[in-house]
Amino acid sequence: MNTTSEPLSMLDRSTIVRAGRWLCHGRNQRKLLIVVASLITLVALAYSVETWTSKRAWEKFKAAAEAKGERLERPAFVPKPVPDDQNFAMTPFFAPLFDFQPGTQHWRDTNAAQRTADFAKAIHTLPNWAGNWALAQPTRLAAWL
Repeated sequence: MNTTSEPLSMLDRSTIVRAGRWLCHGRNQRKLLIVVASLITLVALAYSVETWTSKRAWEKFKAAAEAKGERLERPAFVPKPVPDDQNFAMTPFFAPLFDFQPGTQHWRDTNAAQRTADFAKAIHTLPNWAGNWALAQPTRLAAWL
């Protein structure tokens, strides 16, 4: 027992300082590097195994579903385009709203949006013979004509 030594200062007794010294020692750095590399390897291995098992499960499910006659390809779920003569959005009133100059978002008919807005405003100014769906009042078609 050495009684002549000085007491340790606050800095020397600090846990952070002692941990820093421990980490700076070459042998401990190698141990820490091995532990970190091992953890990274384990995480990568876990991801690889999970990817492999999920892909295998998907392939198994897909084969079973296709054996039952199900179709799982994306084109099987996308509906065919509606012909313009059956598409309400392609009526003469709405068609200019979807007619853009190629490669831009600029309308060919710049007044199309304003005409649509004006029509919507005009709906609210219809006379009383137009009926009111909110009040269950029918439209008087004879007066409309």
